[in-house]
Amino acid sequence: MFQYVSALPHIGKAVPMVPSGRGTQALLNPSKRLFSRLVRLETALGVLLAVYLLVGRWSPVRLTGQDATVLAEARVWVTSALMILLTVCIRRRPQIPARTTSSLVLPALLLLAYMATTFAWTPEPSEALPKILDLVVMFLVTSSAVALVRRSKPDELAVVFWWTVVVIAGVNAVAMIGASAPIFSPQNRVTPLGGGPNVFARIMGLMCIAALYFAHRTRVGLAWWGVASLSILLVVTSGSRGGLLALSVALSGAFLVHLFRSSTRKPQAIVAFVILVGCLGALVPATTLGGDALDTFDRRVRRLTFEDRYDSGRTTIYKSAIEMGRRYPVFGGGLDGFQASSPQGLYQHNVFLEAFSEGGLIGLGLLSWLVLTATKRSIRPSSVHGAAYAAAFFLILVSSQFSGDLYDSRALFLLPVLIGAAQYAHRTPSKR
Repeated sequence: MFQYVSALPHIGKAVPMVPSGRGTQALLNPSKRLFSRLVRLETALGVLLAVYLLVGRWSPVRLTGQDATVLAEARVWVTSALMILLTVCIRRRPQIPARTTSSLVLPALLLLAYMATTFAWTPEPSEALPKILDLVVMFLVTSSAVALVRRSKPDELAVVFWWTVVVIAGVNAVAMIGASAPIFSPQNRVTPLGGGPNVFARIMGLMCIAALYFAHRTRVGLAWWGVASLSILLVVTSGSRGGLLALSVALSGAFLVHLFRSSTRKPQAIVAFVILVGCLGALVPATTLGGDALDTFDRRVRRLTFEDRYDSGRTTIYKSAIEMGRRYPVFGGGLDGFQASSPQGLYQHNVFLEAFSEGGLIGLGLLSWLVLTATKRSIRPSSVHGAAYAAAFFLILVSSQFSGDLYDSRALFLLPVLIGAAQYAHRTPSKR
């Protein structure tokens, strides 16, 4: 027993074996094997990073309808846990060289640091304080995650990460499906856990990618194909046109990269596409959710988008953001300057326009550097771990052009690091 307890200060290291006799049999006990896995670095890190990407500014207090304090937000707990985990594991020898992730994390950290400095010339400092907190959280999580990812095993980390995504997204899906009222009706497009339709669409998109990831790794692939198909229907039912487009681009990109850039098993991409279409074709006519998805698609996409040309006011917002960037072309209008100057308190709904309007050409250049570097790395041939991260990166990249701010696009800063680590592990397989 003391040998297992002594493993706690060395999270991620193997638990020492007992020479022989009872001790060896004890290590074969399932509960002890489970305990040894729970105290591993990959388990803690995978759970924390997935929670960080999914929960956003969410707090359990939101379910009560009351205003939550900053300390009640889950992201504060996750950031604190990551910092503690880093202090515990900092002496562990890195398994991934720094050069593998440095080119991916450098533009991200520079952008976050620069956007924080724009607070110096923001028109409303008091209104910009929440965004300072967003930037601090993103900087701490990204920098600590890089150090921890380099000290972990990327393949095992990916499995825990995507399992956590499935669990959290599954709770959202069950809460939506089990709601007594039609929560995605035209008058009430919200989620039962206190979020919005665009956020819900992103989470369901990530669950779809996670399901496809496990469908390629397990023998019960048909069940995972069903989960992926259900996720697509939920994205459509949410009514988020940006979320639907983002998922379409992510899945199409993953399919094309796997088809044309992978050196082996190219027929699997064709088979996967056929199975996914077949599962969707079976779910749509056989379920109530399928009918709701068709009705929502007809109303939100065909009528609003193509017939009525309705863009939720995005064109006007984009023009205003571009105009602000032109007025302050080099350094921008300052952190939260756009929202402070907007009569309705609107934000840019586009991460590139946010960087340009509030950070000028410097902010736009740093963000473009980050996205181009990560995109170039994402389209390289990789294992299923790297392919799943890359699909998630493109999902967030496209959706961030229609909704969300820098913090809502925090996956753009973190996922490239996971992509680089997974590709390094793919190029240098374990000797075992």
